[in-house]
Amino acid sequence: MSLKRGGAERVASLVSRYLAQRHKVYTILFDTTAGFDYPYGGELIDLNLPEPSGRNPLARLNNTIRAIPQLRRLKRHIKLEVMLSFLEPANIPNVLSKTTPCKTVVEIQEDKSYPQFRDVQRRGTDFLIRRLYPRADLLIAASAGAGQTMSEKYAVPPGKIQVIHNPVEVDEIRRLGDEPIVDACDFLNSPQGPVVMTVGRLTLPKGHWHLIRAFGLVRKAIPNARLVILGDGELANPLTALTKDLGLDDCVFFAGFKPNPFQYLKHADVFVLSSLWEGFGNVILESLAVGVPVISTDVRSGPREILAPDNPDYHRLSEPEYAKYGVLVPKLDGTFHSAQVPPTPAESILARTIVQMLIDSQRAKTYRESGPVRANDFRTDRLLACYEQMLKTICR
Repeated sequence: MSLKRGGAERVASLVSRYLAQRHKVYTILFDTTAGFDYPYGGELIDLNLPEPSGRNPLARLNNTIRAIPQLRRLKRHIKLEVMLSFLEPANIPNVLSKTTPCKTVVEIQEDKSYPQFRDVQRRGTDFLIRRLYPRADLLIAASAGAGQTMSEKYAVPPGKIQVIHNPVEVDEIRRLGDEPIVDACDFLNSPQGPVVMTVGRLTLPKGHWHLIRAFGLVRKAIPNARLVILGDGELANPLTALTKDLGLDDCVFFAGFKPNPFQYLKHADVFVLSSLWEGFGNVILESLAVGVPVISTDVRSGPREILAPDNPDYHRLSEPEYAKYGVLVPKLDGTFHSAQVPPTPAESILARTIVQMLIDSQRAKTYRESGPVRANDFRTDRLLACYEQMLKTICR
């Protein structure tokens, strides 16, 4: 893996720095030529396996195969006691290089119950996970839902699964949120009106087109509302075209990737996550930390554990659920509809929920006050200690 931007990469950075204060830690990366977005702890080892350009699955498979003997040699030469890996490109060679007495620990960040997306690469990855992950000594899941899927779908013994929620640097997020915005930002310079915001890569799992289509209904109820999308990705052009086709290009702002999204989040009246699936939903916690009300799709893993801890059992919603720390709405169908197709029932519910949050100042105030309290439950000092305890347990 790398330490370029991403949720798993951020967690790996935090864990390596925390454990390096107490243990001899080696941070092993496939390639370092692209640089780092996050700092690392311990001693750096570069496998010199650059990420292939494009989305060539054979090139990625070749990197995985080449990593296996390198990791096996490192385990033996350095006499590693535990190797903890993040994401499939690192998890798979970690398991295939398993060497006694080094313990193999793999961490998964996303829930892998996504039957509607079954391309060849996904099927191949599913096959490898089913064959290999049960052989790991321990599997760390970022959410209970993700862990349950590993047990039910991939036959990983429940006794080998431990849930450790992703830690959040709450104080740092709040400090960054207070920094002034110095770059030109169209939505700040546009006529005043409520701001709906989302943050995430413009990729299929995030379902941004559903939010854009729902926002068309929001504008009919609140004509001066604005939608701000922070992030970049391969769907930028199709999403921009959809926005134009819907006649929303004057009120939907594609702000691109921001190294510090928190200073923008603080200007939001509501944060919306329209994901089709999640591992955990770090950005939900980040929004709560800066006191922004959250609306999220009720996907199987992540959002419910954060927003509705008193009602953690996943069940298919047909109406919004106003939970203790945010609002959950029904899952979206994942189909990229054109502007000519009327809003789906789930998109209409999402739009209605956004409007309700924007006009109900008392409800919004309640969520603004409760959000930071909930974010504190996921502070780094609480959750990183779980990794320390994991090491003690697995190395007995």
